[in-house]
Amino acid sequence: MIVTNEKHKFISESLSGELKKHAKKFQDENKEYLEASIRNNTYDEVYTKMVSDVVIESYDVMNSWENIAYEEIGGMTPLQYFGILNNLSDVIDLVVAFEVENAGIIPNGLAKHIKASQDKLLDDLVAMLNSLELDEQKCMKFGQKAVMHTAEIIGDTKLLEPLFKIVSQMEDQKTDANTLTAVMNAIQAIGEPAIERVVSAIESSDKKGQVYRFLLISLARIGSKNKSDAVYNQLKKYFKESSYKFIEANALGVYGDRRALPAIRGYIEKNAHKISKWEYTQLREVLIQFGGMVQDFDTYFSTVKDM
Repeated sequence: MIVTNEKHKFISESLSGELKKHAKKFQDENKEYLEASIRNNTYDEVYTKMVSDVVIESYDVMNSWENIAYEEIGGMTPLQYFGILNNLSDVIDLVVAFEVENAGIIPNGLAKHIKASQDKLLDDLVAMLNSLELDEQKCMKFGQKAVMHTAEIIGDTKLLEPLFKIVSQMEDQKTDANTLTAVMNAIQAIGEPAIERVVSAIESSDKKGQVYRFLLISLARIGSKNKSDAVYNQLKKYFKESSYKFIEANALGVYGDRRALPAIRGYIEKNAHKISKWEYTQLREVLIQFGGMVQDFDTYFSTVKDM
């Protein structure tokens, strides 16, 4: 799918131009500091805050841009133009344009319009997802990612089964991370109603490989916003059953329940003699996230050769 509407191309390019001007101004104003940070590899708190500030300011730039009238779109502002999009094909075409020019950054006004137009768009979106076929590499084509982004914005339960039809097409050795991320983001946007379906997909999988890993993290992210013993116990069950536990430990970290701390520490204590340094570093990050002690383990693994 390519952008066919010249107005959509203009809108996406004009936003890209505004964001690039903002980025260049930031780079020019902080040139010496940024060059020194890159040269010396010193990405300190000041650098982090500067980058964070410029990202926040870019949203202000985008919100201002939405209210500028352009002759190229009939004297309307982008915000006004978004409001006249009444069918899914036009919406998808514009989202594709933003995928092309702005790496998938969708203006707030467009996202709000899509969400507000859910009743008009939903049935056609369900049909579009049901007919979506991954390519020979089991990945999504460019335009299909725009469809998925639209599904993420709407986040309705009617999208669950079509989304999992796409999950069923995925293959561990082929499907790329971008495809997995796009589909899982759409599933996560549905929230708590998606939990049962995610668990079902995990249970029917071989519980290894990247599709399993993305499903597990999706369960943890949805669960982190809808805390329950059922989700926690499910994640802990996967941790106990796994041979290589760093994936499941990471999911517990994403879920954010400190009750997992003793289980992770206990696993390391019992199996330190057969855990590789790399696996320990993965588990260590979760322990630190939960405020757990790692000095004893650090001392032990400092003497262990990589496996």
